[in-house]
Amino acid sequence: MKINVPSLRIWAWVGISFFLIQLYVIAYYKPPKNGNTYDLPISSLLNDIKNEFINKNKTTYNVIVVGTSLVGNGVECPDEIASTLTLANSKTRNILLKKILYNHDKFQYLFSNKNLINELLLIKPDLVCIQTELAAIRFEETEIFFYTNLESYLENLARKNAAFFKGLFLNKKSESINCKDNYINSGVLTDTLNYIPVKRYSKKNEEIQSAFEGLNKLSKAGIKIVIVDIPRPLQVEKIIYTKTFSKELDLLFYMYHQKFGIEHWKYTKEPLYFKDFYDGGHLNKAGRHLFTKYLLEKIINEIENKK
Repeated sequence: MKINVPSLRIWAWVGISFFLIQLYVIAYYKPPKNGNTYDLPISSLLNDIKNEFINKNKTTYNVIVVGTSLVGNGVECPDEIASTLTLANSKTRNILLKKILYNHDKFQYLFSNKNLINELLLIKPDLVCIQTELAAIRFEETEIFFYTNLESYLENLARKNAAFFKGLFLNKKSESINCKDNYINSGVLTDTLNYIPVKRYSKKNEEIQSAFEGLNKLSKAGIKIVIVDIPRPLQVEKIIYTKTFSKELDLLFYMYHQKFGIEHWKYTKEPLYFKDFYDGGHLNKAGRHLFTKYLLEKIINEIENKK
């Protein structure tokens, strides 16, 4: 029996067509621009926050949250926070929370930056929350290199394809967050913090030692500092937080507490699942509300304990 095999010309046309479709997808899909990002010096951005803090009355509890895109997509926008606080006791509604987004894994550079520390000392917020990934977690350079140059490309291509077909058949576009926040934009790098393929390790003391002086100045000035977990889907958390990794982190959190009185706010509310995220690690609107509600409860408890 003779088997008909497609000619090389047909295979060539199939390959060329696939290649052209991929080029079209890449050209068509453009990630939503985050309107919160400003390419301005740290001092200019913090000056805006300082003006807002000054204009509030003395009973307002001023909070700054510092982190990567997990902060940008994990904490609600100011108008959403206002709605959440409205449901709380009237005595605890006066909380002004501002976010600083820092898209680099360079905690030691950020908190050894004299401009940032000096501005924070002038602003003197009541509380500074630092994302756990920024303060305590590192990645092996070889893994970052491999991931950024190969897996990242493949993943971005897959995401663009998924977004294209969702838009084509479901008329659904990727969720973007448009908060009127103040951010520090120090350049956009591939965010590897929320994906499973990159292994996580506890940062070593020498990696964060240059930040100690700045942290010490803030603590001595009476500025409360805490390290805050932003949860990922429960299924992802089980993979990330092995016993060894968790033990290493606990030792680092203990060091932070012993040296600077920095507490670790471990997320202990109801687990979050993929339905609460719009990708492998960034919270969607429903997830942001659940996490922000938890964070505000922690802040309110902090206010109550100070009385």
